[in-house]
Amino acid sequence: MRQCLYAVHLVAKNAAETQFGLNWLRTELPDYWGQRARIAHILSYLSKLERVTDTQRWRKDGRAAALLAGAVRNDHV
Repeated sequence: MRQCLYAVHLVAKNAAETQFGLNWLRTELPDYWGQRARIAHILSYLSKLERVTDTQRWRKDGRAAALLAGAVRNDHV
């Protein structure tokens, strides 16, 4: 979970560039390829922050999580 949150932070910080988050997850999670479905599920859950809260801050992070979830789902070797 902690790695997913930091990857979302990287994507939000770098103008929605998902490559920063993907690189973080690939290097920090020893079994990234085996856990991709779980990671995508966590990121999808976090993306709901975009619609749930009224604050701008969480919308940006929620959008970054949604973009990163899509990137993880579509990631391939």
